[in-house]
Amino acid sequence: MTGHRGLRETIRDVIDPALLMRRIVASSAAFLPHAEGAAIDLLDAGGVLTCVSGEGLLERLVGSQVRPQSLAGQALRSGQVLRCDDVERDRRVDRVAARQLGIGSLVCVPLVHGTTPVGVLTVCAAAPGAFGDRDVAALGELAGFVSAVVRSASEVASSMPWVRDLLGTGSRAGTQPADQVGAGAVDQAGGPVRSGRAAETDPAAGSDPAVEAVELFVAGVLRPNLVGAVEARRRVEAALTSKGFTMVFQPVLHLPSGGLMAVEALARFPGPPDLPPDVWFADAERAGLGVELELAAVELALAALPELPEALSMGVNVGPAAICAPALLQLVEAAGPRRVIVELTEHRRIDDYGELLEALAKLRRTGARLSVDDTGSGYSSLAHIINLSPDIIKLDLALTRGIDADPVRYCLAQALVTFARQAGAVLVAEGVETAGELHTLRQLGIEFGQGFHLGRPGPIGNLLTTVG
Repeated sequence: MTGHRGLRETIRDVIDPALLMRRIVASSAAFLPHAEGAAIDLLDAGGVLTCVSGEGLLERLVGSQVRPQSLAGQALRSGQVLRCDDVERDRRVDRVAARQLGIGSLVCVPLVHGTTPVGVLTVCAAAPGAFGDRDVAALGELAGFVSAVVRSASEVASSMPWVRDLLGTGSRAGTQPADQVGAGAVDQAGGPVRSGRAAETDPAAGSDPAVEAVELFVAGVLRPNLVGAVEARRRVEAALTSKGFTMVFQPVLHLPSGGLMAVEALARFPGPPDLPPDVWFADAERAGLGVELELAAVELALAALPELPEALSMGVNVGPAAICAPALLQLVEAAGPRRVIVELTEHRRIDDYGELLEALAKLRRTGARLSVDDTGSGYSSLAHIINLSPDIIKLDLALTRGIDADPVRYCLAQALVTFARQAGAVLVAEGVETAGELHTLRQLGIEFGQGFHLGRPGPIGNLLTTVG
């Protein structure tokens, strides 16, 4: 069941009433401009209110019982939102406790689901008179939502044994079955209380296929696309942990002579599942691991640089975020920067080039060169050329493909040849796949190219023996 640890943790975050109430009190404390604390008191089967979650000034109340004659108790009994403008003058409030907590004013909102009392949401401030009629009305509007969330989450949490086990039912407030919300709410020892079955379904202990299938179903219902996202993150993490990918190298040739001038490092991920590299990097980006995977690929690629003859350079692909990461500069410096070409692979518009330019300046001061990918395929590559003044401009394969039979592609490439010469940049044509394309590129005066017609990606040893 270890493969679904992240899935189970996400399910818990979605449906665990205790976690939900923590988020509710945190949001409530930030909801009103002058609020400096919030708390939720739940009603147990015996009619006792207990503070189960607190934030700010009310955090210390967690675990304490609420007096029936208190403002919170009166709010729940009356079903009305009650406000105290000055605790020193309001007999409904425990003045001694209020002074200890530093409370000057508060609002108590009854939580009722249908006709069933659930508890009280309290919001407070240090100053007297902090809340007005609008604040009271706004909190009243939230009452129905908060009541439904707490009650419904409890019902979901008690609907299946494995969910109760996952949440550690009985260990914290709100994890009781729905008909016992608040009962035995606070675990004074602070430790989780788990049943015997919990040990059987613990993520580290394994599970049977039926329970696993139910978990996937529940996760898919609670949060669409969650299952795919969790599985994708698991795949990426596994690849990072075990270096579960390899690097291949595609030759970049000097077109007039056919000589090998450089290589481009490309990541390859073995199945299952059998997915192309762009999908892996996109999944990593969505999982928040995009930079980590790019840097891992750069590290693995540059480790092979000593196998190349001294005259050859290596291009490594990174996005803007990875370029700005200090670790990239360290990797490039350690490998021998004058033989490294940093290829910017980014297909989205970058509105602020400040941080990117600063990071690139550090890289280029070491002797590393900058290449811009996919030129001619859209707005982003042209914007990069204008803003970054790259050393190398790579023509996208969409422009190269069929250039020998398309006057429009020919004219655009011709314009880019002139631009590159005047800008002092080297032009490399990507995706050269036919003899006709190669002939036309030579006619245009494009000096460098790569593609299946010139050499397929492979191990460095194979590349050096097949490309002269």
